[in-house]
Amino acid sequence: MNFGISTACFYPEVLTEDTLKLINKMGFKLCEVFLNQSLR
Repeated sequence: MNFGISTACFYPEVLTEDTLKLINKMGFKLCEVFLNQSLR
């Protein structure tokens, strides 16, 4: 079984593009990239 983490865990405090570095520093090797859309 593999365990990972989603970038959605850090939304909205951390930008999605910055979460990959953070997740890597935390030691995770598997992640789901959750894309968010601005409604502006």
